[in-house]
Amino acid sequence: MNNQPCGESKTYVFRMRRFPRWLAIIYEVLGEKVGDECEQIDDEIREREYINERYYFEIEKPKVMKNIKKLREEMKDFAKECERRRREELIEITESAKKKLADMMTHYGDIEKKKKLIENVKYLERVLDSKITPDDIQRAKEYPLDRLLEIKNGMARCIDHDDTRPSMNCKNGFVYCHTCGYHGDAIDVYRRLNNVGFTEAVKILSNT
Repeated sequence: MNNQPCGESKTYVFRMRRFPRWLAIIYEVLGEKVGDECEQIDDEIREREYINERYYFEIEKPKVMKNIKKLREEMKDFAKECERRRREELIEITESAKKKLADMMTHYGDIEKKKKLIENVKYLERVLDSKITPDDIQRAKEYPLDRLLEIKNGMARCIDHDDTRPSMNCKNGFVYCHTCGYHGDAIDVYRRLNNVGFTEAVKILSNT
């Protein structure tokens, strides 16, 4: 048993070293010679592990961290560029809507279309004046209504009049009161409940 070759000692080490007291067990079971060989092999493995670990932390990790930092900076630049392009597109859309509205105002009729276009222009101007993005607005609109209202069977008490019986339909992120006609999305509901402006409501809902 004490004449075990070095190759078998390596096998013992690789199989046993993950277990507690593995080296003491080898000494007890296989004897001092095999135990000494295993201990020597384990010391060599530890030395290689130390060298590899040192190489990683001193050489490889700084490279990795440098690349990560570079990637983060590139992502920030990319995000800024995307935001710049979105804003330019939004400005172009707003100007186009204003021109269309100005043209419609020179003609009679189409009152409802004019009202809707006026609302759209005001909405676009609010977005441009604030630092919120279209993505922020979309997330805010998708905020669950049941976190703002007590909804049962798709109905809730209207927040725009003294509603004793639930008369406000809540469906697909939109509310409509069958009694008073109040309607809106999650942003409108939050503004009505908390008496805040459009920008503040969007910032809160889009980050909640």
